[in-house]
Amino acid sequence: MIKINLRPDIIISTEGGPEIQIDTADSEIKRKGLVHIAVMMIIPVGLYVYGAQEKPQKLSQIEVLNSQIAELTTFNEKQNAIVAEITKIENDEKDVEKKIDAISSLTQGRLVEIQVLDLLQTITRDKMWMKSIQVDNSTVSLEGMAQTENDVSLFLLDLTKNVLLREVRLIESQQELYEGQNFSKFKITAFLEKSK
Repeated sequence: MIKINLRPDIIISTEGGPEIQIDTADSEIKRKGLVHIAVMMIIPVGLYVYGAQEKPQKLSQIEVLNSQIAELTTFNEKQNAIVAEITKIENDEKDVEKKIDAISSLTQGRLVEIQVLDLLQTITRDKMWMKSIQVDNSTVSLEGMAQTENDVSLFLLDLTKNVLLREVRLIESQQELYEGQNFSKFKITAFLEKSK
């Protein structure tokens, strides 16, 4: 017959009578419990030790990073002020360019007006005068009086030959009594040549 011992706390002696060792089973359970508790305590203690060693290093790194962030924030604020100043200067530059362009166009317009007046002074015949001279953008309108129709025709021919004007047209020519004499009243339009 085979005997199987299912209780580790009972030791069977060969002399026939069972010996009971209750202390051995309790101490084995206690030992296993202590091993489990020790294993369970190792992990938190290890984490605590690791954290205690790493915490000062991490805190110093955080301090360094915070100081760098503060420096960069200060730098960015200074740069924002510079960017705002540059934007203001660029806007001022655009305003100045617009004013220069306006002055240039006004000057160009004045120059054209002076050229038209100079031309008219050169080609206007004796006993002929202008009542109205208008220069608007690219159009010239003239109203005047001449002693004869021939004077008006020669004046029109001189205007046509000039390089300053193009498409010279006689709009109206009629006889009108002025200070007891007949004069030819005329209206002429022309276009200014575009400046190149």
